[in-house]
Amino acid sequence: VDYTSDEIGVQLLRQRWVSNAAQCARWLRAFGQRWQLPASSTCLLSEMRGWAAPLQLMRPAGGFELVVIDPPWPSLSAKRARAYETAADIRTSLPAQVPLRELLSAETGALVCVWCTNRKAFSDWIVETLFPGWGLRHIATWYWLKVAVECGALATGPVDSPHRKPWEPLLIGVAGNPHWVRGFPQRLVVCAPPVGHSVKPPLEALLRKHASSGSTTTSSSAPGRPLFAPGSKLELFARELHPGWCSAGNQAL
Repeated sequence: VDYTSDEIGVQLLRQRWVSNAAQCARWLRAFGQRWQLPASSTCLLSEMRGWAAPLQLMRPAGGFELVVIDPPWPSLSAKRARAYETAADIRTSLPAQVPLRELLSAETGALVCVWCTNRKAFSDWIVETLFPGWGLRHIATWYWLKVAVECGALATGPVDSPHRKPWEPLLIGVAGNPHWVRGFPQRLVVCAPPVGHSVKPPLEALLRKHASSGSTTTSSSAPGRPLFAPGSKLELFARELHPGWCSAGNQAL
């Protein structure tokens, strides 16, 4: 696609991958507007029930090495803000409709990062049921501490608030036993301001840094290719696009 592309209608755009293979951003005309596709990015505008076949088509030859998932957990704040549709049955539908095990890199190994709410029942389910079902082992839990832009104050209230917490956990699992996981921190706190409802901070550089710590920064299945190279990264329930990523979600554009 490019700046002069004809407008693509809803029937053609939904349930299909739209890719920009160029090393620069390009423009897509759709839904009566122009949308910018970042360099080396791919977008699937679709609800979760339509992901299985397209994800198989977009799986790179060696499999995905980095996957970030931000499920629409049942949330009163999201419901009040009407920011996105939540899924009460997410613990049933996610493992049933996303065949992640067969999408991951078997040679290099893969990191899978799942954002969660502060409900212990959800985080326990990820570690005890979801990760094992996808062939993953839990190696770390990081925390995003939400701070205000000014003065570094907490953005959503005190840490000991009985209601809305100023942090969100990120549960990290690994497929296989990649050498680059050695030394990966089991606990890490990332301080960043929230920029929109449920918009998470970008952690690719930090994940790459710690996955590469103490070892080579290249993929073992393709010597000389950087770890988490463009095309080997997948975001599910995406709400924006990033260079070098495949992004799937009904709000991906």
